[in-house]
Amino acid sequence: MSSPINYFDLFEIPTQFSVDTHLLKKKFLLLSRKYHPDFFTQDDTDTQQEAIEMTSHVNKAWQIFQDPLLTLQYALLRLGAIKEGDNPTLAADFLQEMMEINELLVSNDPEEIKQCVTQLDTIEISLLNEVKNSLESGNAASVNPGELERIKDYYYKKKYIDRLRKRLDQMGH
Repeated sequence: MSSPINYFDLFEIPTQFSVDTHLLKKKFLLLSRKYHPDFFTQDDTDTQQEAIEMTSHVNKAWQIFQDPLLTLQYALLRLGAIKEGDNPTLAADFLQEMMEINELLVSNDPEEIKQCVTQLDTIEISLLNEVKNSLESGNAASVNPGELERIKDYYYKKKYIDRLRKRLDQMGH
């Protein structure tokens, strides 16, 4: 298949910022069976190759839909709100907060680490509350441009916070 496939179309759902993986699981299993290469062993090479490619797309889509941040990223990419390799500009106050948290992490003091986790939780909840309704709307394409900007900002901040959480995990906290 030469043109890029739209995973939302593949799963027959509208482009959305978050998906219900429990509802999509049935569709995933159906698509996995439909395109499973074992069902195409008697077909010509092109058909076999297409089945392999479609199975790969189904698996990749499922992998994306299993991760809320990857789903959000994929929807933003599909809508043209972000591009691969974008270098976002985040608000100075947010970056200042993140720098302060980073400095606390360097100390490796258990109380300060606990404070970092609490701060990250508070920031993350606040950020999510700003865009929660839009993230949960059924059709991302219907979101107005201003809200799309807020969602994009949320995505980049959430990505930053997740990196800090990963660092905390690596430190054993």
